[in-house]
Amino acid sequence: MAYCPKCREEYEEDIKICGDCNVELVASLEDIHNERMLLVVNTEEEVKKVIDFLEYSKVMSGMAKEAHNEHGEHVYVIYIDEDDWKNATRVMQGYVMTEKEEPNTEDYYFDEYETIDLEAESDLSEIKSSYMAFLGIGGAVAVIGLLNMLNVLDILPGNMPIIFTVLGILFVFIGIYTKSSMSLKAEIGINNKDEFERLYQLYIDKYALHGFTKRHKINLEELDEGAKYFALMDLIVKECEKMNLSEDDKMINTIAEKVYNSLEI
Repeated sequence: MAYCPKCREEYEEDIKICGDCNVELVASLEDIHNERMLLVVNTEEEVKKVIDFLEYSKVMSGMAKEAHNEHGEHVYVIYIDEDDWKNATRVMQGYVMTEKEEPNTEDYYFDEYETIDLEAESDLSEIKSSYMAFLGIGGAVAVIGLLNMLNVLDILPGNMPIIFTVLGILFVFIGIYTKSSMSLKAEIGINNKDEFERLYQLYIDKYALHGFTKRHKINLEELDEGAKYFALMDLIVKECEKMNLSEDDKMINTIAEKVYNSLEI
């Protein structure tokens, strides 16, 4: 039997092309791979560069198909197997930084290494300023309103004393809530930092930093700083995931960043 890789319809062996999709059939469903578009390039020369870059980075499933863009121009679309998608997107960030002076971001589909902010003092300082302002202003406004309601002061007309009092109390409550938020944020920050230090130590206990490039048998001389960063980060993240250090991708990326900055390269 033969199968269509697009609609997965089953055909007799003597049929070579799917009648509905007009694509070549494959011999087994196991030969069907889910593909995702990686990027678009304009020339065969660029296709070769991208495929070579992927293969150098141990991503072997890249393939190019001819197509036309929205302007009717002839282009090449490079696809990657779904299973290789995560690795390929990271690897290709290095390619873009190496080959493209002004890359068209609409043609690239990359996930950045999002990390955890372990040094959040500046954020806490801003929150502290906010809650102090709410408490100070709210307290002053509430006092003015109350004093006018008690006829100690006579500077607010009509219902303004009541409005001032209500607004002042509201501001005070907002300040109190903001302060509790700051305390929670500080506690989370401390817990994240402690967990990060623990997991980072587990990593360096298992993998010696000085032997990283030798362990992975990689040559960094051919890569510029951008390509080097993404290639090494990808390898470090893989090792962290292999160790099951954390289920939080941000924590994994944060550990990988510190490992990368600690490497002697």
